[in-house]
Amino acid sequence: MNLIFKLTKDLILLVITLALVAVAVIGVRLPYRSVFTAVGPYQLEAFPTGLAFFHYGRGETPFYNISPLNDYLVDSDGNRLAHLSKEDYDAKNFTAKFQPEKPWGIVDTAKAFFGQLTPWFKVETDDLTVSYQTTRFGNEVIITKTINFKKPQVVSAVESTTASALTIWYNSGDIVFDSQTGQAFMPVSEELVNQINKTYGFTVIPASEIVSEPLTNSGSVTIINPKLPGFLTIQAGFNQEVLINQQYHLVEVITPVVGRLGRLTSTITITSNQKRTILK
Repeated sequence: MNLIFKLTKDLILLVITLALVAVAVIGVRLPYRSVFTAVGPYQLEAFPTGLAFFHYGRGETPFYNISPLNDYLVDSDGNRLAHLSKEDYDAKNFTAKFQPEKPWGIVDTAKAFFGQLTPWFKVETDDLTVSYQTTRFGNEVIITKTINFKKPQVVSAVESTTASALTIWYNSGDIVFDSQTGQAFMPVSEELVNQINKTYGFTVIPASEIVSEPLTNSGSVTIINPKLPGFLTIQAGFNQEVLINQQYHLVEVITPVVGRLGRLTSTITITSNQKRTILK
């Protein structure tokens, strides 16, 4: 009888201990930063409006954003339909997830610390859900965007969609050029061209004026900020084309859409390379 009582008492104490541990774990404050990963000299991290490449630790650093605010669908009339409109964003008619949830957030944070977890972002509106997943291989990141349409009438309304755009926002002062031909999409001084070519081994050809036109299929675009080390190269995939939107500072990777819509997936590859800065 005493043995049974002792075992029962020990079991009760064990259950209470496990319950207290569970409460403690759930109550642990997660780090302020969401999941991030190093990609060459850049950090890739999720934020409330999407994913972004940036130089962590610098006082002022440009951000290279991938966001549903900029991504869009194109209908048969050429109209652009943003995944998350400015009106819905301003009115907060959406929910966004980009951080691990408790209690698994602690595990995910540990995985991210050891490079076993990469950033992700998900936004949900009344009409659709858009998720961005990342996979890193060294200095290369594959970004996959998936759109799920939630309502049958929405699917019907966009059956005329002809393309889906996955975009990356660049900054004023960046040099953007075709990685294959070296053709820049904006004027660049001869001195800066010589510095870029010497530092990175490119053969950049400056434009006489600002241009905005699509590249060839499976094109590749490189972005260099003269004041930052390294550069980003965006590689389109098969049957995709790249458009440089000078008005909104966007590199737009366009994927054709065929057939009925219920789910759309598009992918781009971004490579980051470490080099010294061109300008001090």
